[in-house]
Amino acid sequence: MLISRYVTLFLVPVAFLLSWHGLLPISFFASICGAVIGYLFLSIINYIFKYATNKDGIGEGDFDLLCFIGSFTGIFGCWATVTIGSTLGSIFGIIYLLYACYFTEKTISTKIPFGPFLAFSAIMYVFLQHIVNAYFM
Repeated sequence: MLISRYVTLFLVPVAFLLSWHGLLPISFFASICGAVIGYLFLSIINYIFKYATNKDGIGEGDFDLLCFIGSFTGIFGCWATVTIGSTLGSIFGIIYLLYACYFTEKTISTKIPFGPFLAFSAIMYVFLQHIVNAYFM
């Protein structure tokens, strides 16, 4: 349930440098926008959830991870990553909670980490981005 800030936030400037030198398929501006939008998107969702329930819904490591992903993939990569990751996480979460409630002593308030779903969906996006871009654009 922990995502290291030393890894995620340290690599964001690396993405900026790579995009500045044309070594990434996105521009320098798209890299900066992807990092900022990636971080703000999850933090705003968490702020709204915290305002409504007085508890955190998303960990801060997930903010940093999406900032890292956005710096390498841009805004559209952030959007695709969150969409795919949320879908996979929801499917896994429903199956896991049904199993946990019926066959074990765990309750429905079990925490499920979101970071692995973000990471897996970012990898899927990087390898399949031509298919994803053709479908959504």
